[in-house]
Amino acid sequence: EAAANQYRAIYGLDKPVWEQYVIWVKGIVTEGKFGYSFAYKKDVGELIWERLPRTLFLALSAHFISTFFGLLIGIYAATHKYSLGDNLAAVLAFIGTSIPRFFMALVLMYAMVIEWKMPAPAGARRSGCPRPASA
Repeated sequence: EAAANQYRAIYGLDKPVWEQYVIWVKGIVTEGKFGYSFAYKKDVGELIWERLPRTLFLALSAHFISTFFGLLIGIYAATHKYSLGDNLAAVLAFIGTSIPRFFMALVLMYAMVIEWKMPAPAGARRSGCPRPASA
């Protein structure tokens, strides 16, 4: 019990949650400290900076690809008003905007990894986790 109380005092866990939050936000704003990750045994700021280039590349790539195809489909739909292609583009656009992104990502990952036997995305599977049984 004494060790647990000492641990709480060191990490400020003996304070109310709102005070812990204020201290954490103040650390981010004034010192750039995001805290310490016990899972990775590193400063969270370092973890963010390590992953930021890949995250930006992925986000910008997705943005440019979707913009490119959106423009192509939009130009086609505008020049072929009320055609089958225009109606299909409208239906796909409505479906694409109404399905939550996380669900669409899960469905695509399932289709690519389980159904089409493509390799899992990097970092999607940690060691020690069982691989799903394939039929």
